[in-house]
Amino acid sequence: MEFRKEYRNEHNAYLKSFTELIRSEQEKSIIRRDIDPEVLAFMIHALLEGSFLYSVMDENIELNKLGPKMFELMWKVIAEDKKS
Repeated sequence: MEFRKEYRNEHNAYLKSFTELIRSEQEKSIIRRDIDPEVLAFMIHALLEGSFLYSVMDENIELNKLGPKMFELMWKVIAEDKKS
């Protein structure tokens, strides 16, 4: 149980700071303002942890190749449209 408590505390601290970073980027019109920063922080964190877990379990998964593609896809979704 102690491990769970420590993990939860670290996880919550990480999500809090990541959420604040996302809010800051929204204020600068870097990340779209219509995205909930808490949900985005959780989603990105879950994606990273899940991707890492999959790569540990399956040596055929090459994160060094998939990572940049995943980032590009995510960025297309969350980036503020500069054309407007």
